[in-house]
Amino acid sequence: MIFHTYVRCDLETCQLILDLCSECYSPLSRRKLPKFSLCNNLFRGELPNDLQDITWIEEKVCALHRVTADVARLHNAEQNEALPYRLVGNTCSHPVNVPSTARVLPRVPADISGNLSVVFVGPKFDKKRLPAMFRVRRRVIERFLSFLAANNPLYHDVELSTEHLMLYPDNDVLPTLEDSVI
Repeated sequence: MIFHTYVRCDLETCQLILDLCSECYSPLSRRKLPKFSLCNNLFRGELPNDLQDITWIEEKVCALHRVTADVARLHNAEQNEALPYRLVGNTCSHPVNVPSTARVLPRVPADISGNLSVVFVGPKFDKKRLPAMFRVRRRVIERFLSFLAANNPLYHDVELSTEHLMLYPDNDVLPTLEDSVI
């Protein structure tokens, strides 16, 4: 089963053309089912335009299940004082034994930062220097939860908490993130 936007028709040759990403093409070429295929019910569909820039932290805030621990290792990319400050690094996700299912969303910031560690390599940690990858925006969280409640049957019975939502900034780094920085 292939999502309709990835199927095209060449009008000159009357042939169907499939646009496949490497995550799908590689297993299909070995006659295997792609891990994130529609048949596995793991395709989330198209997000509305106003949610196209949602961050991975904002998604975690709205997730029903919490099943991983994330560790990010960051360091200064440039040593030249004249250049803008820039961080580079990577994030590793590790399975956790017991999944947590939310009945009230969004999750409180402590739930997210409790499974997140940031290893900051370099001078003393400065919150202003954290990259956009740790940014949360209250309006995006609220909009994403509204979208999920309207379009995903798994979210129909979830209570949306205004009190929890108010714990998040309008546009800033995840609250309590400093406690997760090593």
